[in-house]
Amino acid sequence: MSQETLSAKQVNQPGVHAPEVKALLSARARYRTVVVVAVTFLLLACLFVISSSSSEQGEGRYRPRAIVLIVPHLPPDMLEAAMASNKAPFLGLISAADGVYARPLAKNTELPSSLVTILTGKVNSSATDLVGATSFLGKMKKAGRKPVVLAAASYWSAQVAAADGNCSRVGLFDSECSGLRCPVATEAAYCNAAEKLLSCDGKAQLYEEDVLEAFRHLMQHDGDLLYAHANALCGTVSTDEERMAVLSDISIMDSTLGKLALAVIERSSTARESWLIMLVGAGGNGLERVPLVMVAYAKGGLVRFGPIPEEATLADVAPTVLHWFALSPHGDAQRVRGMCSTGVAAISCEATTRWP
Repeated sequence: MSQETLSAKQVNQPGVHAPEVKALLSARARYRTVVVVAVTFLLLACLFVISSSSSEQGEGRYRPRAIVLIVPHLPPDMLEAAMASNKAPFLGLISAADGVYARPLAKNTELPSSLVTILTGKVNSSATDLVGATSFLGKMKKAGRKPVVLAAASYWSAQVAAADGNCSRVGLFDSECSGLRCPVATEAAYCNAAEKLLSCDGKAQLYEEDVLEAFRHLMQHDGDLLYAHANALCGTVSTDEERMAVLSDISIMDSTLGKLALAVIERSSTARESWLIMLVGAGGNGLERVPLVMVAYAKGGLVRFGPIPEEATLADVAPTVLHWFALSPHGDAQRVRGMCSTGVAAISCEATTRWP
């Protein structure tokens, strides 16, 4: 072959391809790009599903726990006056954050029926005991949770039977498990409580710090819910002296709630637990509306709640507490107040509320 022929032949430099080779490589590159994008999309979708489910079921789960303090005869205007003054500094502090304060309808103006409404969630119940009924405490116990109940002697049945065979005193909580009979020392008598704690009655319960002792008992026995009655308020407030006495009682309750909040904040910052604290003013003495305070903590901080509508009632307390423990039926979803998730996820609401 002549020198002229070799010089005329085109020689490609290293890394430079002919047009047909370039087209083939470009097609292969486009194919690889489509495959990579598809695989990446599928991986992201899988990761999204995993992360979404883990908030309720995976490593991101919290153990829900709660404290529910029931205060009969608590007028909402008196609690609000204490919140606006230095008588209730803890509630005043929470009022600047995203807790919840509301005035739900009592539905029952007499105390016994009001308490049954709180416990059972039945809107139009006029019953004065739990005979034949199931409280949210009973539902929790049946689901394997450990409710601890603190109440004065009047809420528990006596141990002595009357002449007709029924108990000489039928207590509210024992009536669910034992009916009108005196409870016996069997598991059936504990259908709604892992532990039954007896408290002082009246103001002595506050000054003896029975609720704080019950909380320590809850932690020592690994309980899930502390349900406590605080029979401290006498009811009607008609004189300045009675008003000052009620404000003093509220101040002590506020101090108790503040101590409990500090304890659960510390606990939630060191353990994967979410804590709900509720203060519920039960009816009685003709109260048509009662105060409701809700605040929750997870990872040492507040879980923000949403607003509670005006039509809320005391019957909504039961489904709300059960929802925190992820135990509420789907049919009660519209009666869950304030919460945007269960305590298992402890997700804050986007639209929050602030107290007046």
